[in-house]
Amino acid sequence: TAAVPPAQPASALIKPAATTTRTAQRRVLVFDYNSWFQNILILGGTPYETKALIYGLGLTYESNYFRATWGWGFGGGLIHGFAVTGDSSDSTSYYAKRVQIENARISSRIFRRINPRLDIGFLASLLYTISNWPTSNGLTVAPPSGIMAGAFIDTRWRLDGHWELVQALGTYNRGPSLAWRLGTTYSF
Repeated sequence: TAAVPPAQPASALIKPAATTTRTAQRRVLVFDYNSWFQNILILGGTPYETKALIYGLGLTYESNYFRATWGWGFGGGLIHGFAVTGDSSDSTSYYAKRVQIENARISSRIFRRINPRLDIGFLASLLYTISNWPTSNGLTVAPPSGIMAGAFIDTRWRLDGHWELVQALGTYNRGPSLAWRLGTTYSF
């Protein structure tokens, strides 16, 4: 008679489920155009608030982490740009153009992978600005104080293994309108 193998418990026949999910990292350099309006305070005579258009080019390093359907990332960089505010035809109000603006930016993002080529998510950004506004018509600009916080809807379209298009729309807490970011990334 043949020997009958001993019965095995049912738990020994079921393979354990994978307990880890693979996370991939992608390091990228982002080169982008940035544009937003910012409220500024004009001093001299009766103080009043007006808005300035800020625009410039940014360079940011990001480290992004991907799971199967979602991911997160963080980064930091600089924006070099210019500002313009006021009305050149009014000799009683403040007017300045091409005022040099330097910004340091840190940001974090969380996103959903819609498909292998498209990510859509939320980006939070902190921006510290350094500027030197000139005197105009006896008026000056109160230096901006502190850090501006921003919230954006961020989209990334992968073109190939290294390049992506970036577009983000949002607002800063001192901005009276939408802020816009358009650029490209290179991953390495």
